[in-house]
Amino acid sequence: MRSDPRRSLKILAPLAGPLTAMVLALAATAAFGQRALGEEAIVLASTAPGYQTGKLLEEKGPVSVPEEASLSLLFADGRMATLIGPYNGPLADAAMVELAAGNGGQAGGWDYSAIGGTRSAVDTGGKVVRIDLETGGKFCLDRRSGVALSSRSGADMAIIENTETGEAERLPLESGGRSTAWPYALSIEDEARFRMLLDGGHEAELEFALAPRSIDSFSEWLAFLRASDCNQQWQEELETARDRLVPFAIFMTSNHGRLIDLRQGLSLSLYVRANRDGYVYCYAEDQAGSLLPVFPRSTRDAAIEAEQFITVMSGSDAVRLAGTLSRGEHSVQCVGAQRDPGRALPPSFREADLNPVPETARTQMLALLQGSDQFAIAHLTLRKSD
Repeated sequence: MRSDPRRSLKILAPLAGPLTAMVLALAATAAFGQRALGEEAIVLASTAPGYQTGKLLEEKGPVSVPEEASLSLLFADGRMATLIGPYNGPLADAAMVELAAGNGGQAGGWDYSAIGGTRSAVDTGGKVVRIDLETGGKFCLDRRSGVALSSRSGADMAIIENTETGEAERLPLESGGRSTAWPYALSIEDEARFRMLLDGGHEAELEFALAPRSIDSFSEWLAFLRASDCNQQWQEELETARDRLVPFAIFMTSNHGRLIDLRQGLSLSLYVRANRDGYVYCYAEDQAGSLLPVFPRSTRDAAIEAEQFITVMSGSDAVRLAGTLSRGEHSVQCVGAQRDPGRALPPSFREADLNPVPETARTQMLALLQGSDQFAIAHLTLRKSD
């Protein structure tokens, strides 16, 4: 049975800062709803398995988001919305949910905050495009873009030649990995191709796509990057937008789902996935209210990469935890943040040893979570019957 989209969509709060944010009137909502049926969407961020930043979703294609996982999408006209699980069904069904007037950012429809109407969301004008001389590739330029060259190998000199006109320039390179500006004497035109030869004999190819006019919106800039096959920039711009526009979130699961029956001999592994780079700390809570830190073993291991599952417990640790817990239901909870909260946590939470923390540390931890909005929280349930 397919989930009701109205029960599984979450409105993002209007985006703050320099971003231009607006919520469309009901009269415009219907028009946007019709347009959504003909649109694909780009994954901007995801805690849901199987989705990575930059993945394209067709409007009739299936979308599957588990309970408490999230999928942030960017549409062609600049709208951004986050789909909160559980949801299983076509993207078009989710996109047709109407925006309720005065919903105050609660569940029930898409957020129509527009990031496409301003380039300040992720600045495209005047941006310096940085190019690695060793790898080259294809790069897109706005009319106001600059170009900076660097060499990972520490080469001292580069020869850059226009493969069509034969024009060439010898370019001394900055030392210490610092960037060198593109040689002024070599003009860059649309579809221009260059051959780059570094001292030591390394050679690479470089190609440019030049926008026919100044681009004033982020969504238009993304469309230009995609149409021009500037794949490296496409991915980098999406990740920059993700990190600036999407709140940090985490999702927790296991090799036995999110409701786990602890039984003798059960091989258990717990996993966490974040939609952005960040840090995660996890603990179990038994029926008596005792907190038992389970991850990380040290604060050095608390880092988590965007859209990658990490194992927070498995093997002998899982067996030990199962043996520690009494009969009944228990929870394992992970708290995450974009910046490492380690110093703010009680010392006993920074190096997990599966032993109950002192009551003072428990009180401090719970007060910290209740008094701050910087943390993302995910959990699953353990049930022990014997």
